[in-house]
Amino acid sequence: MGKRLPRLVLGILTSACAWSCAEVAPPPGGPADTTPPTVVGVTPESSAVGVPTSASIRITFTEKVDEKSLERALWVTPGGASKPRIDFNGDVAEIKLGRAFPESTTLGVLITTLLRDRRAEARENHLNKPVRWVFSTGNAIWPGRVRGTLERIGVQPGQGVVLVALYEERGDSIPNPTNADPIAITEPDTSGRFNMIGLPAHARQMWLFALYDRDGNREIRGQGEFASAEPDSILLTPDQPEMDVKLRLVDPRAPATLEGVLVSVEADTVAKWIELTAVGPDSASIPPRRGPVGKKGAFSLNGLRPGKYHLAVFCDLNGNNQHDPEEPASPYGEVDLAPGARRQVGNWRVSGCLP
Repeated sequence: MGKRLPRLVLGILTSACAWSCAEVAPPPGGPADTTPPTVVGVTPESSAVGVPTSASIRITFTEKVDEKSLERALWVTPGGASKPRIDFNGDVAEIKLGRAFPESTTLGVLITTLLRDRRAEARENHLNKPVRWVFSTGNAIWPGRVRGTLERIGVQPGQGVVLVALYEERGDSIPNPTNADPIAITEPDTSGRFNMIGLPAHARQMWLFALYDRDGNREIRGQGEFASAEPDSILLTPDQPEMDVKLRLVDPRAPATLEGVLVSVEADTVAKWIELTAVGPDSASIPPRRGPVGKKGAFSLNGLRPGKYHLAVFCDLNGNNQHDPEEPASPYGEVDLAPGARRQVGNWRVSGCLP
């Protein structure tokens, strides 16, 4: 491999030859390769300072990786919006950005779990967990840190990548993650935990978003892609450079659930049904949803499209599970179902069905 790179262990090395072993395919008929690639060395090293602005980034893997997947998995922030040039030499990737690193700045490099094995028969071997490290073109690493947890609602695992990104406020408006460049970015682990270090603590307003990049193209603009509707406001200062947060990433199309208990003022044995009718300009295209009320008055409707609905209960006098014109109904009013929400209407008192 030529000159040996400075060694930085980012994970537990499981093989003594992790730095220089050649790619070895399993023998014909042998066991399938199920070992994912791992990062075993980087330059600049983690926490390095005084890095030249013209420096390149080198990453050493345990094996050759898929080149296209590295392009999709790699983030360099801030200032890394331009597409980098990546040169491969065996299991080493050398990355040169389209412009110099900013001066006196702490930079973060992230490799997401979109990275995968190079060989076609092992393409499902993805990086087990994200790798992120920081270095500085100045004389110190910025002291800011944001850590926390991310709750995912309606986001299906195994497709694309979920990210947590920090943006600087521009003017008086919240940044738009569809067209703004983050100043720092990371990928939470499988339990939703994240820990972002090397952030500026300059007492200026910043915003933390959770992002879902479904197609892994590093843009949040495609179908089924979205950002958290309520980002967290971040303010790091020299006196308080660290912050703990809780984020929620909710699919705006995530189905909702409506629950409650019907309490009849007058006891009767007539079957009752809940009826939910959409309200709004596209209500005609959404068929009503109905569900039976249990013997103890409990009802539940799930898999509901988010939006506004008119809620009512009707007496199923003829037992056909439909709301016929002659069957009396009692309205509850409008309910607003948020994406992924479990809405409780509590105890709902209505008149009986008997005349």
